[in-house]
Amino acid sequence: MGQRFLSVDIGNTSSKFGLFSEQEEPEYFRDISAEDVSSLLSRSSGPIFISKTGSNPELENQLKASGRSHYLNYRVKLPISLDYETPETLGSDRIAAACGANHMYPGKNILVLDSGTCITLDLLDSNAVFRGGIISPGVEMRFRAMHEFTAALPYVKFNPDVTFPGKSSIASMQVGVYQSIINELQGYFNSQAKQFDDLIIVDCSRERFRFDKVSNYKIFAQPKLVLFGLYVIAKHNA
Repeated sequence: MGQRFLSVDIGNTSSKFGLFSEQEEPEYFRDISAEDVSSLLSRSSGPIFISKTGSNPELENQLKASGRSHYLNYRVKLPISLDYETPETLGSDRIAAACGANHMYPGKNILVLDSGTCITLDLLDSNAVFRGGIISPGVEMRFRAMHEFTAALPYVKFNPDVTFPGKSSIASMQVGVYQSIINELQGYFNSQAKQFDDLIIVDCSRERFRFDKVSNYKIFAQPKLVLFGLYVIAKHNA
């Protein structure tokens, strides 16, 4: 049986795990107990790469005790190059997702989309160069901002089924957030497609935006892309 690599994504709302090998199907876990983490550590070998955008001190101490954990940053040996003026500020999740997308779709011009607390859209060219991208308020942030910065607007939930024109204040807010994000991202798709041939979009978002109804671009859903990218980086450093 071949080597197994453990990937860990410590996010703002949850911690996610992936156990990868070349001989077996990957296994995925979310917000598991310390005992289950110990089991994953015992089943894995080689370097453990961690993407950290949130905080989980107990888990982080447990991973540190393994003696194999590495926090991903721009100084790590990567299978892509970074064309970024402030690489020290570049989120580890964005780096991991780009590495994962490059491995899955080599030689392609790629926009990597991730919608969580914030929305990121990053450009990776066909020469495996990370060109940078955008960071924009996420769905939850937009709803909370409307509620917290006004006296009258309620806090409402995401609903992609409501369409323009909204027939109530709640529906209008739901349409406003959803359609604004769609229009915003579609604008980036269009502008980059004019510069890069055969552009594809790789979407690892938590929320599912229904671009298929408004876009002619090839959009590939890869919700475990960050964990897979950490695995690619681990193999690159093994």
